[in-house]
Amino acid sequence: MPGNLVLITSIANQLLEANASTATQASEQVLAQLVEHFDLHYSFLRYSDHNIRASVLAAEWPARTDIAEPDPFAVVSFTSDHPAFALCENGKELVVVNRDHGNGGFRCPITARRRGDGQLVAAAPLISGTLTSGVLGFVKCRGRKFKPNAIHTLETVASLFAQFHARISAEQRLRHLAEHDDLTGLRNRRSLLAHLSDRLAPAQPGPVAVLYIDLDRLKAIN
Repeated sequence: MPGNLVLITSIANQLLEANASTATQASEQVLAQLVEHFDLHYSFLRYSDHNIRASVLAAEWPARTDIAEPDPFAVVSFTSDHPAFALCENGKELVVVNRDHGNGGFRCPITARRRGDGQLVAAAPLISGTLTSGVLGFVKCRGRKFKPNAIHTLETVASLFAQFHARISAEQRLRHLAEHDDLTGLRNRRSLLAHLSDRLAPAQPGPVAVLYIDLDRLKAIN
C-alpha cells in the first residue's frame, strides 16, 4: 500500500504541473507508470463528448500499432456494444469486464484482439460533480485478477484525472474567450496581432503579405 501512495502522489504532482499544451504527454506518462506499476497489458484514457454522445480517446499506453488510420476507435458512440464505452455516458462506479464476453464474433474495440485471450478490462469513470466526464481503463491478461488495493488506487487516479480534465477544459475556454470575439466567434485583434508578430519574425520562412483593416467603433456599429 505505501508503494501505491507514492504512485498516487507522483501522479498528482505530474497532473498539477501539466497545462493544456502538455496534457496529452502528461497523460501518457501517467498511463505508462500505471502499466509498469501494476504489470498491465494496456491502459487508456477517454473523455466524453456528451453533445455527440461519444467517447473520445485522449491517451493510451502503450500505443497500438495494429490499428488502421484513421483510428476507428478514436471516437466511439456511447451506444457501442462494449460496456467500457457505455460506462462513459452516465456510469458512476468502477466495473470489471471479462473480455471474453460476447458471441463468437466478438472483437474487443479496446485491445483489438480475438476473444479467448483471458483479458479483464477495469473501467473507472471520471466524475465531475454529477457529470461523467470520461473513463480510465486498464487491461490485464493471462487471467490475472485486479486486487482490491489496485482497484482503490485506480479509482483514486481516475478522480485525479477528472479534476485534471476539468481544469484543462476551463483553461481552454478562457483562452478561447481571450482570443475570439464573443459576438462573431472570429479571432479578435489580440489574436491577430500575436499571429502577425509570429509570422513577421525574422526566423519565419517564406514571403508574407499583410492587409490590415482597423474599423473604429466596430462594437457600436454592431
